[in-house]
Amino acid sequence: MHNIFLRRPAFTLWIVVLITLCISVTLSIAVYYINYWPTDSENPYLPAAAKLFNLQHISDIHRLPLVGILKVNMHGKEALIVGIAVMQKILNDTSSLYPNVLLLIMAVAVSSIAVFVIARRLLGNAIGFITFLFFVTCFWPYQYVIFGAHQPLALMNFLLAVICLPFFLKSPFAAIASGGFLGLMLFSSPTAPIYGPYFLAFWAYYEYKNKNSFSLSRLILHVILLLAGLLFVLLIFTLPDP
Repeated sequence: MHNIFLRRPAFTLWIVVLITLCISVTLSIAVYYINYWPTDSENPYLPAAAKLFNLQHISDIHRLPLVGILKVNMHGKEALIVGIAVMQKILNDTSSLYPNVLLLIMAVAVSSIAVFVIARRLLGNAIGFITFLFFVTCFWPYQYVIFGAHQPLALMNFLLAVICLPFFLKSPFAAIASGGFLGLMLFSSPTAPIYGPYFLAFWAYYEYKNKNSFSLSRLILHVILLLAGLLFVLLIFTLPDP
């Protein structure tokens, strides 16, 4: 078994995908008929998502007739609301929390595979698989899922931004994509800025790993491309008043 994990990384990846799919499908079926306890997703996220495709701009959700804390509560979660709106459209369901929960189940599934990919790059195939098992069997991601909370979406976008980092040297689109995922992360959850130091740490690690080909001009180019991707997402979510 040890040799399989060390010598057949493609096989391990397929096992990771299979385990993730089994857990995600089982959970999706199990929670379909749950009578969810009222959460802050019920109001205002679901009504805002239901109206999203009738608005001219995404930022118009902040102009919906909400009062007090409900209006404040919408900021920093625009990507979540867009995701819920898409799932509502696919499932033709604008009244229940299930589209929201299904979106977060998918986010945790992507995060699970991303955790394996990142850990495998850093620590090897076998340790990557063990790290994946720790994450995919943890209770806390699924607790957020059941609450319809925003944190899993921010985590997914953070991990996708990190996955792009090793490809900065090979393609400028990797830096742009990484910036785009960072932008989505910032609009997924108000807690997203806590991932900033971790992203910088990963970036510093990969720059150090490629120190033989390091140059200041290359680093500046990567920063510009990353900021371009981030700015593009920022404009999408803040137009017409960035």
